[in-house]
Amino acid sequence: MKGKLKFLAIIVVMIAIAFVYACDCSLFRLFGNGDSSQSETDREYTIIFDYSGGSANKESITLKNNEDYPELPIPTKEYSVFEGWYAKKGRVETKIFGNDSFEVGMEKFNADLFDVNNFTVVLYAKYVYDDFKCRVYFQGNSEEFEDHVDMINYGSEFDDFEIPQKANYTFVGWYTKFNGKEVLIYDETGFYDKYKQLEASRYDIENRNTYIYAKYEPNVYNIKFNYVANGVDETTTIKIPYNAKVIDYAPVGINQYGEKVKYCWGKSADSTIEDSVEVIKEQQTLYCIGTLTTYKGIYSAIEDNDEEELLVDFRTSSVTDIDSVYTTTSTTKRVIFIGNPSATYTNFSIIISASAADVELKLVNFKFVAQTGKVGIDATNLSNNSKLIINAEGNAQVTGGNGSAGSNGTSYNRNNSANYANHGGNGTNGTDGKAALECN
Repeated sequence: MKGKLKFLAIIVVMIAIAFVYACDCSLFRLFGNGDSSQSETDREYTIIFDYSGGSANKESITLKNNEDYPELPIPTKEYSVFEGWYAKKGRVETKIFGNDSFEVGMEKFNADLFDVNNFTVVLYAKYVYDDFKCRVYFQGNSEEFEDHVDMINYGSEFDDFEIPQKANYTFVGWYTKFNGKEVLIYDETGFYDKYKQLEASRYDIENRNTYIYAKYEPNVYNIKFNYVANGVDETTTIKIPYNAKVIDYAPVGINQYGEKVKYCWGKSADSTIEDSVEVIKEQQTLYCIGTLTTYKGIYSAIEDNDEEELLVDFRTSSVTDIDSVYTTTSTTKRVIFIGNPSATYTNFSIIISASAADVELKLVNFKFVAQTGKVGIDATNLSNNSKLIINAEGNAQVTGGNGSAGSNGTSYNRNNSANYANHGGNGTNGTDGKAALECN
């Protein structure tokens, strides 16, 4: 009995298979595989146009298998010429259209030539480069590199770039701009990505010009600082880039009020404040030669360690209305004022404090006018045994402040003011007011 049932089951299966075959229906279609080839003539496919960086006014069309293609869009792409439309299935590429006509046998849509996904296929455009040359500007940003312009065929590949040199700097790479953004295209290892080829999808090309420029990083030097902290000699080594300001990296001290004190530095312990090192140019050892203070961001003042020399520098500020009186200390023996040659500083005056020694005042491109009722340089506190020695360089001039009453002040009272070579000339009188210089 069991044998008969098994035989009947086999007969039923065979009949079912024969029925499916007779109905021209495959097992794959029976289980609903939408990507399999269809025999139905009414099945529609969506053909999407991939313009490959170009552009046209149509995104897709809908066709049935073996239906004639309509007129296909002709895309445009900057610096390129449209070559044709292509289909792809796996690794097999088939040209459908080109040179204003369909390829032989390709006039009708054939889904078997495409990778099909949900009855959607892709036609993609290909181009050839337009035949012209671009001007490529190479900017080395270095005295050791001669900038030049090369004429390069659009779409061609660059030869390897020259590695430029720049004293005290290390080459980082060649850069260009693409879509307004900076892009690294070449360094000592070679080209990055696809930048070996001159093409508008990688370079900003305007009027057939493009620019390539070099960038560098400053060399870093080990700078040794020698200074005294809390009465103890200290040595600190700090890495500082070439051309960086010393003050931005150097050690700082703490005064008796717990405030930070900035130092100025020289190449030797005997360096003068005029010879202070402001930026790093080489690997070296620096010595603390004084302290640095600032006044309202208008000027900086360097005082040496013995508090005998003072340098006041106005060059780092654009402010010219100073509104200040600068008074030297009793230990000051030499004071230097440096300004911008084209500036005239106003509402400023200098008072020389009592000193047992002669005091030298040096004005370098420092032209100023005193406040109303003020003497430009007041040295009346000096004793009869001390002299004020004035030296001037460049555009230096002193004008006394205006007054409300009284006769004009004398231009230059030479009492106890020695005549030295290159000394400052007579100051200008204030209008109905104070003198440019007063001494005992």
